[in-house]
Amino acid sequence: MNLIHRTKKKHRLFELAGLYAFLAAAVVFPVLFYLNNDYFADTKAQSTVNGNVSADAASDTADSGGITEKIYRLSGIPAEATDISFSYNNSYCTYLCKGIVYVRAIDTNKTIYTIKDSKEIKKAVLMGDRNILICLTADVKNGLQTSGSVGVATYNIEKNAMIAQKSFTVGQGAKIKQIDYSSLTNLIFVNIESGAKDNITDQIYYLNINKKVRTFSTEKIVDNMVLLSETFDLYYQNEEGILFCNSKKVNGFENEKVSLLGRDSNDNIYVQSLVKKGRVYIINGLEIVRVTQLDDTGLLRLQCSRNGIYAVYDGYIKSLADNADKKILYDHKHRFLDMVNDRIYLKDKNNDIVSSKVK
Repeated sequence: MNLIHRTKKKHRLFELAGLYAFLAAAVVFPVLFYLNNDYFADTKAQSTVNGNVSADAASDTADSGGITEKIYRLSGIPAEATDISFSYNNSYCTYLCKGIVYVRAIDTNKTIYTIKDSKEIKKAVLMGDRNILICLTADVKNGLQTSGSVGVATYNIEKNAMIAQKSFTVGQGAKIKQIDYSSLTNLIFVNIESGAKDNITDQIYYLNINKKVRTFSTEKIVDNMVLLSETFDLYYQNEEGILFCNSKKVNGFENEKVSLLGRDSNDNIYVQSLVKKGRVYIINGLEIVRVTQLDDTGLLRLQCSRNGIYAVYDGYIKSLADNADKKILYDHKHRFLDMVNDRIYLKDKNNDIVSSKVK
């Protein structure tokens, strides 16, 4: 009888375990799917998206060891264009000009979509892992914001759809200073400047997965902010150059002026010394975990993007996050813009963007 009883008990335990596993899968997997796929495209489209074709395709070829390499040239982008970005799959170039976002196919140099909103688009950020733009909108007249609200919308290039996500109230005449996001935690942080003259104040707002907007307590002025991709940690620097992580001061810079650069794919934070420009600190948490000393000779600047952190020299580039010893050559007459996977993007003297494979 005891054997039969133990056998029945084991069967019940296995049945319960199976039930819990099924319930966990039923709850967790849809949420994960929603987080990674549908958060930025789950409401009714409310803005205007127009298809358009502009300049003719322009491309060249270069012979590299018997292999013909395609070189793409993007021409006709206005000099005053801002927020120039390149998609993770090297298919699209997006830019913002006079409140309108333009989506251009890199291989044909044709503008395939123009994105407009009932309000003026003030900021457009192309996500680093999918063909989706995060757009910030506001009512603007004569270059000044006239309403006390900022709208957050997303545009899916593949679906050709503009989606209104959320709007939130800010002060009159406020300016959108910076935006950062994480596609893994689905957080969007926006730094808004308000006030005038000697009474300017920055306020960081963040939008979460439930589309609730909250404020983030920081210093009065935030000169730069970097959101980690896999956690809810936000690094920022105030006007005095003091570095914080979630309102806690980062240790190690009491006697040195530094500049917050950005993060790599492993959520390490990079900080440049302003005393010795070739010195770079790598931070994890609140502590310095590594120091890199670059050659100062010919160093033009350190440059960050969603795709990497680069030391730009006159004629070559080093990727700090990958291999700081490897030199990536480029035409020194061109200005380095970005690298995406195996392609480099440069701007020439005619304001054309040239794209070729990294050598």
